[in-house]
Amino acid sequence: FKFCVFLVICVASCYAVQGTRTYCGETPSVLHRCLNLPTLVNVEASNKCSPSRYSSECERLNCIADELKWRTDSSVDKAKVTAFFDQYETDHAEWAPAVQHVKTVCLASDLKAQGVYL
Repeated sequence: FKFCVFLVICVASCYAVQGTRTYCGETPSVLHRCLNLPTLVNVEASNKCSPSRYSSECERLNCIADELKWRTDSSVDKAKVTAFFDQYETDHAEWAPAVQHVKTVCLASDLKAQGVYL
């Protein structure tokens, strides 16, 4: 699972217009190749949460969040996700603007539940 999946979710959540429909679906698996994205999620978590094990993309993303210890009960632990992205920004400096956007816009306030916008 790659950075693009999380970024797509964050961007879609941040820019969603109130009253629009939520479109859920599979995240394109080749998207990361086109964008030359560094790996976001470790291979073990990605393999454990493979699409064949889950009936929806939302369940799969919840699995990944659980594997990475990003959730407490059903809520995202913003401190853990922020710490993860702080380290990600250090490791991948070229992604600093995107990481800052995720941290300031998406993690700074509560977001309503969203699907994957395609």
